Amino acid sequence: MNPTAHNASRNSSREDRAGRGGGFKFPLPFDPVRLLAGALAGWPWMAGCGLAGLIAGATAGMALNKPSFTTSASLLKRKVPQTVQASETGQSYRPADLNDATLLATLLAADPLEKAVARTGNGLDAKAVRKMVEASQQKGTDIYYVTYHSPLSAADAEKFTRIWSEEIEEYTKRLQQSDARAVRSILQNQVADMEKGLTGINRQIMDFAREKQYFGTDTQLTATLNRVGQTTLELENAKASLSAKDDQITALTAELRRQSPIEFQLKDAREELAKLRATYTDENPLVKAKLQGIAYLESKLKEFEEQGPASLESYTGTPLGNQLFLDILSLQNQRTEFLGKIKSYTELLRTEEERLKEFPAIVSGYRELDKSRESMMASLTLLSNRLKETEIFASSAPGYWVLFEGPENHPAAPASKLKGPALLGIAGLAVGTGGAFALLLLWSLRDCRRSVLECCSATNAPLLLEFHPDTPSEAVFDLLWLGSLSAKITEQTPILCWTALVSPEDERTFWKHLAMAAKRDGSTLPEVVDLSPDGLWETTPPDGLRWTRTPSTGALLHRASSLPPVPERPVLAGIQFTFALASGESPILGRAQTLHELTAAYLPPIDGTIASVRSPDGWTRRAGDQVSRFLARHFSRPSTPPPQPTTP
Repeated sequence: MNPTAHNASRNSSREDRAGRGGGFKFPLPFDPVRLLAGALAGWPWMAGCGLAGLIAGATAGMALNKPSFTTSASLLKRKVPQTVQASETGQSYRPADLNDATLLATLLAADPLEKAVARTGNGLDAKAVRKMVEASQQKGTDIYYVTYHSPLSAADAEKFTRIWSEEIEEYTKRLQQSDARAVRSILQNQVADMEKGLTGINRQIMDFAREKQYFGTDTQLTATLNRVGQTTLELENAKASLSAKDDQITALTAELRRQSPIEFQLKDAREELAKLRATYTDENPLVKAKLQGIAYLESKLKEFEEQGPASLESYTGTPLGNQLFLDILSLQNQRTEFLGKIKSYTELLRTEEERLKEFPAIVSGYRELDKSRESMMASLTLLSNRLKETEIFASSAPGYWVLFEGPENHPAAPASKLKGPALLGIAGLAVGTGGAFALLLLWSLRDCRRSVLECCSATNAPLLLEFHPDTPSEAVFDLLWLGSLSAKITEQTPILCWTALVSPEDERTFWKHLAMAAKRDGSTLPEVVDLSPDGLWETTPPDGLRWTRTPSTGALLHRASSLPPVPERPVLAGIQFTFALASGESPILGRAQTLHELTAAYLPPIDGTIASVRSPDGWTRRAGDQVSRFLARHFSRPSTPPPQPTTP
């Protein structure tokens, strides 16, 4: 057969074996039951070591056990005060609200413990006392316990516990005071900064008020509006009075002009002219002279009229004219006064109107500054109130604890004299037994004997049979022959026995008893074709066992302890059932890992494992073998029977 055909045939056989579902899978590379049974087999050693540890621990406990007196005090967790508030706004200052774990830690703080040791004066060292105290919380409550184990006396226990409770209270008070002082320092700096800022904003408001002449009152705006209205009214009154004075001056001036002497002269001249004309013509020298006189008077009147008010003095000369002239002069003086008032009122009105226009910006600026001051004052007030609250806690903090029950409510009781030796004895028992068990377990690891479970793990095949080479059982080989091999040989099924994982002595025992089982069945073991002769039989095989080196086409039973030579390897392609012999010894099973790639590449899949395991000593190892055998069967997935050969 050429190599290509051989590989194809071998792969087909392998796929056929895989389809039948045979195999063995165990999650560990070793048998834990065998190790445990091996360790338990040395139970007398474990018992002896455990007893020795128990005695040593109890003895050490009795030597180390010192008299102690235990007492405790209960402390009630004080709620953080809620009512210390100096203002109605903002959140008041409160000390830190510590959780239960933190409060429990304060009970064992070094500071109160050292102070309690110093106050008690019992001669103990603070570091030593730290090992004699403990703290706990009563579940579901705010009650905590501090316990002291005094090595001196019951009186010392009660005295120290009371002083220690007092120091714990004082310690938490100091904690709150320290926190309050730190916050107070911060608030003092902030208040000082706020006061400086408030002084600065007040200075800005004063400068603004001085510059803008505004002091933040609405009456200033009202007064300005009133002044504008009053000035407008006064201006209108002055204008009306000026107009009235002008009218009076005009009327008096006209009247004064009518009282002029020239008017009277002109009137008299015109009357005389009328009388002369009644007698003479206009050519008369008298009439002409009168006409010339009238023309002269008229020219004078016209000249006075052209001169205007400056010529009013020319109209005087009569009592009435003199009076009218004086009245006109008085009215002119009043007119001049009203003109001054109108000018003054007009300028004042312009000034007030300009200021009135500036008022929105002035008021807005002032209000911004005022709001800043109010905000700063509110913040300063709030910080000042918080500062007052922190000063309260900085001077007299309540602390986190209040004594609930003193040590007198828990009388000191001497510690048990058996507890320490008993605990150390139990610990010694555990250490001695555990140490012995660990050593025995390590000794079991060094044992070369392996279990059925490990044999199946080495061949990666389900358990087919187990026999003891030192005391072989006929029933076991009868079961192998009748239950597996006889039927396959009858059906002309080629069989391969892989013996690479078994010692020569165990293999010889196997073949001898297998031949005897076949003989007891009334048949003969078929001729065994040895594909890898390795000197298994030093002379000739025993009676009833036929052994040959020449492969034949119709051979049914083959034996191989190593890879056959190249000319004989084609025989492996026709193998339909393979079982492996495996010795329960570590050096021999160790070959499985080395031969794994070889068997996977050339041999058919192994369908079953025949384990050669020697009977162990002791009932624990035998019980362990029973469990290992059960696990081997549990993790075995037996192959289905091979298909029936077809008849050509």
